[in-house]
Amino acid sequence: MPEKEEMHHERCGALLRECHRFPGPYAFKVIGLNAPDWENDAVCALRSALGAVDIECARRETGSGTYISLTLSAHVREAEDVMAAYAVLRALPGLKMLL
Repeated sequence: MPEKEEMHHERCGALLRECHRFPGPYAFKVIGLNAPDWENDAVCALRSALGAVDIECARRETGSGTYISLTLSAHVREAEDVMAAYAVLRALPGLKMLL
């Protein structure tokens, strides 16, 4: 990992640990194209990053039906799990926003 990227990773981890209690529940918000398998792809991507954990999924569709917003809630052990999950979710085809 390049030095600048490593410093950013460390700062993000420190901020997560400062603002969130681990282990515990964490909610990921993802918005993407309303495609047939997109919701399942997002859940599978999160599961691949976090391992065999239960994931709750709340789904909302935009008025036009073009996009869906998912709130994916899971129990995470540590800040590094959250950062790994964000990295996997960022790579989802059709992703429009990740919060």
